[in-house]
Amino acid sequence: MNVNEDIKKIEAEEESKLQKARNRQILVWSVLAAAAIFWLIFHFGFAFLTNVLIVLLGIGLIIVSHEFGHFITAKAVDMNVTAFSIGFPPTFIGIKKTQKGCRVRILPSLFKKTASSDDETDDSQLTYYIGKAGKNNDTEFRLGLIPFGGYVKIVGQEDVGSIQHSDDPRSYVNKSIWKRFAVVVMGVIFNTILAIVMFMLIFGVGKKLPPPVVGGIEPGSPAAKAGLVEGDEIIEIAGGKSYLDFSDIAMAAALSGRNQKVAMKVRHNDGSVGQYEIAAEQDGDMRQFGIMQTGTLVVTDKLPREDADELFKQTALKPGDKIVAVNGTPVQAYWQFYQIVSNTFAPKITLLAERISDVNGVKQTKLIEGTAHLVVSTSSKQTASKKGKNNKDLGNFYTLVPRLKILDDKDLGQYENWFKKGDVIVKIADVNDPNYGQFVDAINKYEDKDMPVEVLRAGTNGIDKIVRLDVIPRYNRSLRKVILGVSMGSDLDRPVAAETVGIKGGPKGLEISKGATVTSVNGQKVSSFYDILEIAYRNTGKDLQFDWTKGTENGTAVLLEQDWKAIKPVRSFIVDVPFEPVVRLYKAENIIQAVQMGYHKTWSFIMMSYVSIRRLAEGLVGSNELMGPVGIATISYRIVSSYSIQDFLYLLALLSACIAALNIVPMLPFDGGLALFLLIEKIKGSPVSEKIQNTFLNAGWVLVGGLFLYVTFNDVLRLF
Repeated sequence: MNVNEDIKKIEAEEESKLQKARNRQILVWSVLAAAAIFWLIFHFGFAFLTNVLIVLLGIGLIIVSHEFGHFITAKAVDMNVTAFSIGFPPTFIGIKKTQKGCRVRILPSLFKKTASSDDETDDSQLTYYIGKAGKNNDTEFRLGLIPFGGYVKIVGQEDVGSIQHSDDPRSYVNKSIWKRFAVVVMGVIFNTILAIVMFMLIFGVGKKLPPPVVGGIEPGSPAAKAGLVEGDEIIEIAGGKSYLDFSDIAMAAALSGRNQKVAMKVRHNDGSVGQYEIAAEQDGDMRQFGIMQTGTLVVTDKLPREDADELFKQTALKPGDKIVAVNGTPVQAYWQFYQIVSNTFAPKITLLAERISDVNGVKQTKLIEGTAHLVVSTSSKQTASKKGKNNKDLGNFYTLVPRLKILDDKDLGQYENWFKKGDVIVKIADVNDPNYGQFVDAINKYEDKDMPVEVLRAGTNGIDKIVRLDVIPRYNRSLRKVILGVSMGSDLDRPVAAETVGIKGGPKGLEISKGATVTSVNGQKVSSFYDILEIAYRNTGKDLQFDWTKGTENGTAVLLEQDWKAIKPVRSFIVDVPFEPVVRLYKAENIIQAVQMGYHKTWSFIMMSYVSIRRLAEGLVGSNELMGPVGIATISYRIVSSYSIQDFLYLLALLSACIAALNIVPMLPFDGGLALFLLIEKIKGSPVSEKIQNTFLNAGWVLVGGLFLYVTFNDVLRLF
């Protein structure tokens, strides 16, 4: 007896020591959690925590919707569901009805009683029973610490389908294929339903969106060739005519096939209606009509203080100013403004604006004159490659590539005593009149070494002079490339061609010597690239004859009429002035219309997601353009903190539709992949072998996991 009592005493002492150690562990974790919460409140305030909570609840709602679709369907077909979790493990809290009462487990994987304890039992230090005893429930409802995700755990369900056998009649593997198929696809369906319901609520209240009005036409685009003009309104497109907004135009183009004509009905400025059939063309990574969104003539007031100050410094304009004239020509609509700007080839443009101010309670209006910088588009971004040359970033104007120019000197850092704003690079290392590709090659070659550079710099007497510099290219960790610390652009003030390049699917580069000066176009003398662009614009679609000289050399080159098929006419646009967009209130008049509008918008976003996934698979869009969980959370927080709750709901509805589109992709580990293997099982009469399914699953996880890490890394870089 004494021996047994001694053993019990020792065991009790050991248990007491373990309990004290556990209590200290719990105390430490509690103090750390309280300190973290206090630090967040102290540094960011309660508003920050409130906004974060709203974001987590919103994203959680999307996850709950998806997993609830799986859960409720599994219950409906009598499957044994052991866990319903919002968020991934480790589990923060788990709640389950048991015969002892409602069991609540807190951090069960952290506060285990013994090493053999697992996340499924009540063998945990922080386990409590609340309420009266009752009937045992199969399902524990959990909240995971990793918020971006969730899962439903069903007895017998594996990631690779129904291979394993089970004696449980309520097991996933013992249900018919169509019941399993229903469980798999209902997550997607519930995400779709959630998106529709959210959009119904949004349009029930009313949402302002850009209308399907033409704000601008890309020169040489399908819309331009068809005869559409600025100010036209699309009232029917691809058979759709209800609740159209501007996104429907972009979607009709993106979903159209090669050379497929899209029917559209257009209301012109004079009230007349025209019928058109326009085939979209590939422009970069998207099929487009060449129709741009319209705007107002009012400078947006949604600018941070520093941006508003910079706007005033550059243009003399302030938020709220309304443009009334451009280069002395009165304008009353954005499309009028756009036409004037597009056809002006100069470094700057003069703007006249109305400014309303409040003086002692009296509204006063005065006219303000300002200027804005113009940027010109290039003829084509798709240039024919030249072996051994890095010319993928070249911008050309009718195959002519201008020399490089220093655009900004505010970030020159250690080079501020050498490079100056307006310097033209005439030689870098051993390359005369380098293009951008040669510039990149040179700075990579001379990383951390002295690199000789010659620039053409305007003198105080107005005469250009050559200045020789020695600079050291450095690797920039945040940009992940070698840089000189300068902002580069094209020298359009002088008609000198660094070189000419061939255009993909179009003409070869004009036969003009590298570094030559263009003296005239179609017999008219030119003194800058702006002169060249203006003459070319007036002769769009016609032969262009370029006369040039270089030292003792002289020559003539001709751009033929047929060459215009692959060339975009150049246009100008303003980047300094951000205008308020034109929006229209989209509001349902009744519940039926709200359902129709919700369905229309949900289907539109699902199709947009489909196009994005297809473009990614085809390599037409880079993965660096995608956004991961960190990016989504960041955008969500900004919308919650800076915009209305309606805007946040709109984002959530969009995300729900996008998740539905992503999950239906027919590859493992997505629901679409599971559904695909179930269909194959139905056709062949037996499941696909576990080895084959595992191969596809592992490949899918590698692809998805790698992409997840990559986009998350990019999201973090965007934050800093």
